[in-house]
Amino acid sequence: MTAISKSLRDGSDRVAVLFDRFARDEAGSTAIEYTMMVGFISFAIITSLTAIGRVIDEEVFSVIVAAAAAM
Repeated sequence: MTAISKSLRDGSDRVAVLFDRFARDEAGSTAIEYTMMVGFISFAIITSLTAIGRVIDEEVFSVIVAAAAAM
């Protein structure tokens, strides 16, 4: 076996060990889950506030502008 082929084989073994260790590691999964939940909740809040803002703009401020124009 040549030195190059042995080096390549040793490198692929290291990659396999690293991949196996990565696949078994669950240390960061909770942080990722909480990050996703916060992202979804933030998206829902922003979407709701945008919709409410449009309703307020159309309903409330149009009445205020009409009342101010009548004065």
